[in-house]
Amino acid sequence: MSLLRCTGHVSLAMLHRRMVKEHELMVIDTDFRAKRCVSYVQLGRILESIDYETFNKINTTYFDIQTEQIEGLWLAVDGKELRGTIDGVSGDKRGENVVKMVSHEDLESQIIGFYSGKKESEKTIVQQYFQGQDTLTGAYSFDALHTCPTLLEAVENKGGIYLAQIKKNQKELFEECQHMVQNLPFKYDFEDVEKAHGRIEHRIAGLYPLEVATLDERWQDSGIETLVAIYRKRERTKDRKISQEIVYFVSNKTLTNEISGNELYRAVRNHWSVESDNFVKDVNLGEDHLKCYKTNRSRAIASVFNVAVNLLRRKNITNNLRVVREECNFDRKYAMRCFSTS
Repeated sequence: MSLLRCTGHVSLAMLHRRMVKEHELMVIDTDFRAKRCVSYVQLGRILESIDYETFNKINTTYFDIQTEQIEGLWLAVDGKELRGTIDGVSGDKRGENVVKMVSHEDLESQIIGFYSGKKESEKTIVQQYFQGQDTLTGAYSFDALHTCPTLLEAVENKGGIYLAQIKKNQKELFEECQHMVQNLPFKYDFEDVEKAHGRIEHRIAGLYPLEVATLDERWQDSGIETLVAIYRKRERTKDRKISQEIVYFVSNKTLTNEISGNELYRAVRNHWSVESDNFVKDVNLGEDHLKCYKTNRSRAIASVFNVAVNLLRRKNITNNLRVVREECNFDRKYAMRCFSTS
């Protein structure tokens, strides 16, 4: 509640001041009889003692995060560094990181793991998560960091659908994608133009059946079926500066018809939206400005942030977090209604 009611760049001290200010009201709302609010020091200790893994599992159930494979519904795997955990005074360059699965449809998310950027890897955390599942019924999109045989095989063998970006870090596969686009006809194509955020973006997509037998031996068990190639041309309206690129994604989803092709194209578009959403959260909630150098405490706070963002999104279908957050600050009853799942 305190996080929903704060504005500007959030700090633990700001959250505690809000808790103290509204303590009597919170006692009435929760029917939890406490004579006074916990102290600032106690708040830190409470956060540090939270079992954040169990907390996140409970909230995944509470929000009923969609993991069923429904046509057109995808989850993006996305990692984010918690920059407030980087102790620059001590000379640290990396901090704690959170890894989430985010719904393409409504951007609600579930946390699947944490890792220290100083000694661990997002790639390892994601592989361990998917290898640890008994079965998969979802559809998942990945950036190029995760495009490796180990992960794609895990998703394929457990029944999931994947869409994974190809970059030059997979040199031979990247060159094969380039060759196909330059020399073979596409099966389906799509085109659109978008004007937003001071730029005009023109996209042309071509989708190609991809025979896994033509690829290097290391990819033979990955189940790759389809190549999605998208030409992007972006023009800044301010100075007419133009940038352009071709991006490649592979998927184990078969191109059965134009509808399945369009689903993959839209999944690429939505994957990019999920990646850019981290910026939105930092601007509206100031997550990166919350300084915390204790591992368990920072992970607990990140888990609470994730719950707060999900609550805000449920109350604003346009996903304008700034608007709904301001409404929570102005109207306490509105903030209380955010805790409703309806």
